Amino acid sequence: MSLTLIDPNCNTPVINPLIFNMNGQDLNDLIEKVDHVLSLYKPTQRRDIKKKLKKILSSDSYDRVCDAIEMALSKRVHRYTSPSQRSVYRIEGNRGNYIVYQYAPYCTCTNFKFAVSHRNDKSQSSFCKHIIAARIAERKRLEESRDVSEQEVQQIILEGIES
Repeated sequence: MSLTLIDPNCNTPVINPLIFNMNGQDLNDLIEKVDHVLSLYKPTQRRDIKKKLKKILSSDSYDRVCDAIEMALSKRVHRYTSPSQRSVYRIEGNRGNYIVYQYAPYCTCTNFKFAVSHRNDKSQSSFCKHIIAARIAERKRLEESRDVSEQEVQQIILEGIES
């Protein structure tokens, strides 16, 4: 199975979401929980948010979610949208910028690549903090959005595939 496919709408390579064997519902469920907690508190009440999350999330998810919330609230999530409404995210991480694709749960960070390729326990989540940050920022409208050309989105996608 190929890592990339060609998007028939614009003849651009895109990540093949089937390669990762992930359950998108798991990510949606996680984002629902986080969204609920964030709706209970002001963004400045980070300590209270973390306490509540610690009660409802597994230890596997807690640290990644807290980091993701911090990235989203700190405006480190940038969304680039083309005229055809294709979007990609550039996340300012601790060790660099990472590309997250809107519809395929894929990130260019090494943590994500390692988690997907070396995961033995299929029940463990493979979603890195950058994917979670992008989804939280989108849901809460915290991302820095910019309209760009089809070519610019294509270039960002290619940067992600080549990294």
